[in-house]
Amino acid sequence: MMSSGLDFVETRKPDLINFNCGAILTAERILLIRESRDYFYSLMSDALRLGEAATITMREDKIDVNGTDYDYCIDCTWGHLTPDDSFFFESTILLYYRKRISSMPANAFTFVDGPLCSLYPTENPEIFTLSSVPHTPIGKYGGSAEACASIRSLTSHDIHIKRLLMEQQLMRYYPSFTDEFEYVEPQLCVKTKPYGDDDDRSCYVKKNGRLIKCLSGKVDNIFFAASEVMSLIEADIK
Repeated sequence: MMSSGLDFVETRKPDLINFNCGAILTAERILLIRESRDYFYSLMSDALRLGEAATITMREDKIDVNGTDYDYCIDCTWGHLTPDDSFFFESTILLYYRKRISSMPANAFTFVDGPLCSLYPTENPEIFTLSSVPHTPIGKYGGSAEACASIRSLTSHDIHIKRLLMEQQLMRYYPSFTDEFEYVEPQLCVKTKPYGDDDDRSCYVKKNGRLIKCLSGKVDNIFFAASEVMSLIEADIK
């Protein structure tokens, strides 16, 4: 972290937390998801057709998407439209909590390195998310359909068990958590990840004929992904 030039301060006793190991205070910020969606929608509203299933047919000089020919199709569905054997699908659960005292500071806590947990604020200052390395994953699947089906089959009892496990894990470090936060609801989703032993968040851009597939990793990789897509297209033009 020092060699990368990140701004942080080391401390031995962070507020609210009950543990004796060291801690790092950072100036990390939250993402304004709603504002980002509104911004990009305003730029692209004439071209967007949301909630519509897509089918593709590849040819040598064109690619057919829902009956219309295009020069290229850029697949940003994280493998749900065009699967890839080098990636798997992981169904997951994230939990939302609301602060019981609105004047409480919106601190974020992430515990590293290992099978630990994180408590993060959202763009709504009252709402936080709780995630866990061992308990957030629900299942690992080779196909998108199976991963989505596992989420649909999840019962309220299954969610309750996950909630208890995640709260218990966090309260090892934050004993007053359930006194200061109230549970709101779960968020269920499917992640696409490359096979491997590490938690790879790299950006992958692959080209197969007229189809370009993007798996962006972390959100800041959108700029790298855009550059890679343009490079692949420009290479064809040359």
